[in-house]
Amino acid sequence: MTNQEILENNKLIAKFMGWNEHPKYNTYVINLDPKRKTPYWSNINYEGSLDDFNYHSSWDWLMQVIEKIEEMVDKNDTHYNVLSSRTSLLISTHSNPEYIVNYNENKLKAHWLTIVEFIKWYNQNK
Repeated sequence: MTNQEILENNKLIAKFMGWNEHPKYNTYVINLDPKRKTPYWSNINYEGSLDDFNYHSSWDWLMQVIEKIEEMVDKNDTHYNVLSSRTSLLISTHSNPEYIVNYNENKLKAHWLTIVEFIKWYNQNK
């Protein structure tokens, strides 16, 4: 996988997690205040460049995504199952036997690839 593919996939995950691109400064900002409808600059926002996203290399970053998927309920009242093993991650729905899974000797990479594939599927089907 190329560095560009890693950056693009991390950008996909970042948007899924609520990060928004700030067009003027070529950075990303996330609104950590749930009362606000749009991101804004303040001490409760986090700002970073695309290179700062470590979803592909950090369990701390990736586990936040897994937890979000586990807690999601979509417009059709669909809940998502997340099953982790030593070499794979499987994401499925309670109501549909469809699933997304990736296997890799590197557990972090298997999880990251599955999450990327899930988000692409989710964005097409939401």
